[in-house]
Amino acid sequence: MYANRMKLFYIYILSICILFVSCNKIQTKIGNVVENITESNINKVKNGVLEGYPTVTVGGLLEGYSYFQNKKWIEIKTNNGTEIVEFRTEYYNKDNYDDIYNKDLFIFSFRIYKTEIRGCSFELCTLTIISQNGTKQVYDNELEVDILGNYTAPIDNILELICNNESLF
Repeated sequence: MYANRMKLFYIYILSICILFVSCNKIQTKIGNVVENITESNINKVKNGVLEGYPTVTVGGLLEGYSYFQNKKWIEIKTNNGTEIVEFRTEYYNKDNYDDIYNKDLFIFSFRIYKTEIRGCSFELCTLTIISQNGTKQVYDNELEVDILGNYTAPIDNILELICNNESLF
């Protein structure tokens, strides 16, 4: 009878160990996937390039712009599973301390696309500017036609100024 109890005890302990190891591996895999997605999406955007700017990375373009300060990269996953990487920063016109746009919050939002064919890609979908008084301007990458019939996107005009390290206002 004692031997039967010992067998049951060893089986019980062995079952718990197997269950613990299995759950631990699953949790580790889930944790690594989430951690790697976060790191790789931000790095993918920072190290990637935008159409029209093939010689500079997104990180180099935005982090190198001298009018931006308090720069921060974050990743957001929406309720419907959309993955967004945001670059948040404050605008500061070092040439004009009285500029009414100083300390405005700029949020560049990059949408992440994951496909089996292309892997992970992204696009700059919006630029949101929130002023100190709370007004919000949202620029997207939709094309507009100017007076001369040229197609441009408002974001492209802003990126061109950033690329040339010129004041936005």
